[in-house]
Amino acid sequence: MKNLLLFSFAVAFFFIRASAQNDNPDRPKTLIGDVHLFKNIHCDYGMLDAGYLQGFIHGTMTRGFSWNVNGVMNKNWSTGLWMDLQESRHITPSLPELAVKPDYVFGAFGWNNELLLMPNRVVNFSFPLHVGMGIASYNDRSVYTAVYPAQYGYYAQPKSIGKGYYFVAEPGANMFVNLYKNVSLAIGASYRFVSGYSSIGGSADLSGLNMRATFRVRLYDDAGNEKS
Repeated sequence: MKNLLLFSFAVAFFFIRASAQNDNPDRPKTLIGDVHLFKNIHCDYGMLDAGYLQGFIHGTMTRGFSWNVNGVMNKNWSTGLWMDLQESRHITPSLPELAVKPDYVFGAFGWNNELLLMPNRVVNFSFPLHVGMGIASYNDRSVYTAVYPAQYGYYAQPKSIGKGYYFVAEPGANMFVNLYKNVSLAIGASYRFVSGYSSIGGSADLSGLNMRATFRVRLYDDAGNEKS
């Protein structure tokens, strides 16, 4: 949470600098310079995202990571694949069997459809929609079990108390700052709507808010212009 707040103040400061710049329809304006940070990246148009997540389920904070691989259809729309993974070791849902050392892990993958607003401005916005399937597992780290016979070598894993699958739809909003022509940073938030889940609590328990900080690499052609 502290890191996200510090990043928010930094973005607000840069927004003041960027607000006086005009939008260029062909080339993105940047905070640091009109150069490619990774000069060897010249390929089909797309976006690669890696993000840090902080979420809330069962009234407890979770932490994790997310990844997107998108193709840019035009300057205002990209679509592709998305995946995230989160964990908490403090969640104690109401179950007949409670974990001594709880380990709640859940993740999802699927389709990402993203609206891009003013992507060539220094400060710009995106509105993603994630739709897919997920899995959640509630384990007890105080008890470990061997899952392979001794002749293959033991592989220990925490005792599983419950596991379930679900459908998820997660709309969100991000604010990006273009540091370089093909590198951006963002802060954002989304809300995870879960259905079809009944293994550990219910769908309402697994639904919740996510906050994120995202590192984005934008892929260009050799001319340095994004697809239009």
